[in-house]
Parts: sequence; C-alpha cells; structure tokens
Amino acid sequence: MRALIDSLRKKRPYNAEWVREFFLTPLVDLSEKDARYAGIWTPQQELGAEKVGISEQFLANAEIYHHRYSHANFLVDLLGKAIGPTSNAGLKSPTVLDIGTGSGKNSLFPMLHFYPDARFVATDLSPDLLAILQRYAAAQSLSGQIACVCTDAMKDYFAPASFDIVTGIAILHHLLDPSLAIKAAFDALKDGGIAVFYEPFEGFGLITMTYERIIEEAHRQSESVDSRAVDLMRAMVTDIDARRGTDKSDSRFRYMDDKWLFTRTYIEEVAANVGFRSTKVIAQSTAADAFRKHVERNLQNGRELGPEALPAWAWRHIDQLDDSFSPEMKSDLVVSGVIVLRK
Repeated sequence: MRALIDSLRKKRPYNAEWVREFFLTPLVDLSEKDARYAGIWTPQQELGAEKVGISEQFLANAEIYHHRYSHANFLVDLLGKAIGPTSNAGLKSPTVLDIGTGSGKNSLFPMLHFYPDARFVATDLSPDLLAILQRYAAAQSLSGQIACVCTDAMKDYFAPASFDIVTGIAILHHLLDPSLAIKAAFDALKDGGIAVFYEPFEGFGLITMTYERIIEEAHRQSESVDSRAVDLMRAMVTDIDARRGTDKSDSRFRYMDDKWLFTRTYIEEVAANVGFRSTKVIAQSTAADAFRKHVERNLQNGRELGPEALPAWAWRHIDQLDDSFSPEMKSDLVVSGVIVLRK
C-alpha cells in the first residue's frame, strides 16, 4: 500500500470540481455551516438536516472509530475476489462512487490498489470521518482525485448512469432501509457496471450461540474468562438478537448504529426488484478456522483484546463450531461476505 501511494504522488491530480457533474442537485461547501469541514461538499437540501440513524461513534468520536475499525489489508484480498475480474476489462480510470466511505481506510484505499487512476466520489453522513479522509488525501497528494460529499446513503442525488463502479464497505447494515441505497447504486451505475458491498449476515447467530455456551460454562471452569471478554460476548448476544429479521419499524432502530444482519434471500430479492441482472454473495472465509478468525476480530474490534482473553477450554468450543461445517456449508451460511451486483 505504501508503494502504491508513493507512485500516486507523481501523478497529475484531478480537479475536484468535477464532482458537480455527478449530482442532480447543487452542491455546497460545508464550511458555510462549520469551518472545520471546508472542502467537504453536501447536497444543498442536506445542509443543516438532521442526521438520522447515526451516533456519536461516527461524529464526535470519529477518530476512535477510525483507528479501531481499520482493516485495509484483509479487505484488499476480499475485494479482489469481486473487483479483480473487472480490473482487466478496460477499466483503467473508472469513476467510483463509494457509499458510506467513513475515513476511507476500509473502502477507498483498498480500491486504489486495483484502480490507482480512478476518480472517487466519497460519500458519508459523518463530516468528521470525511475530514479524516480529506486530511489523509491531502497528505498523499490525492485531494484532486477524491471528492468528499456528506450525504445520506438512502437519498439518491446522483446523476443516473454516471459511475463505472459503486462500492459500500460495511454501510448497508447501518441503514434503516438498505434497499434505498441499493436502488441508488443501481440508478447511478452505467449499464454493465457493478456494485460491491461488504456486510454481516445471519451466520453470526452461530457464533453467539457459542458465546452463550461459554458464558454459561464460565463459572464452572477453573480457568476463568477475562471479564472484558465476557461483557463483550453478552453485548454481542443482545446485539445480534436485535438485528435479526427484516422488520426495522421499532423506533429504537433510529438510534442503533448496527441495524441489520442480512440473508441471501433478502439481498437477492432487493437486487432483483431494483433491476440488477445478477447477484453473487462471496463468504469472507470458508477456511478451517473461519469462525475462530471471526471471534478474534470480535475481541480486537470490540474491546481491543487478543486471543489470550479466552482460555483454552473456550477456544475448544469455538474450534468445535469450525469443525462442524464443511467449507461449502460455511460459504452457504455466510457470517460476513462480499455482495456483487451487476447491472
């Protein structure tokens, strides 16, 4: 990634004013409301609008979120499974719409690995996260190539058929109605374009069943579980239970960060209804230790804990879960995965 960025510094940057042509509505600079966000655009209708469904984790606490949830390296590999086949199809300098960009480390910069000459319209509802991206882009001489736009992913302000690729890394599960973002992606894509999303699925329920088993057994074991890990497992059991199913009408979802766990059926039906020609879901991992790796990421992301937070007997329960399913079944059930939609 370092070599990639160094090479990009030598390239002549784009003029970021090009972003206006990709929107049906006038764009204004957020510095009109707050000087901290100078250079970040927003649709005129969004200026001063309430930010529904987003918490302080993404606003005032954006720096903490940026550092805790940055996984660019593994996402380069994961996106390669979806993007790789298209990179040799004549797309040398594509236009890319990134929905829910955040600070860019999990979406835009992995995409630069495949398309270093692309122009990116980076969108997010959090101006604080976009400001982090803007500072980083400026430091790497990429400001003209990356346009930051603060907007709601569920609102379609984009000029139709204007993007080669739409990406969204871990954004759909934050939305009250993901189908609106999928529809916006379809409308924004040129014919033959692809939309790529990375999202959690209901396969997470298997992990939380194992967490419940560990919590129940903890008091009977001589080798104790780190109390922080126990608290995390309890929180995840509650969280996963709340996110199952498609009914998000309860008012609590307006204030929850994570709202969805998806199923293949839901994604396939929404994609077909908006007009996508094909849908593919690629499991993040079908390896022999896939569930173990998911648990390790849960510990790191949730409490910044290493594998040692769980004793050997707890890991045996997790390994038993891994041993219970073939790679083929792990692909079918999906814990987290890449969604590839072709227009």
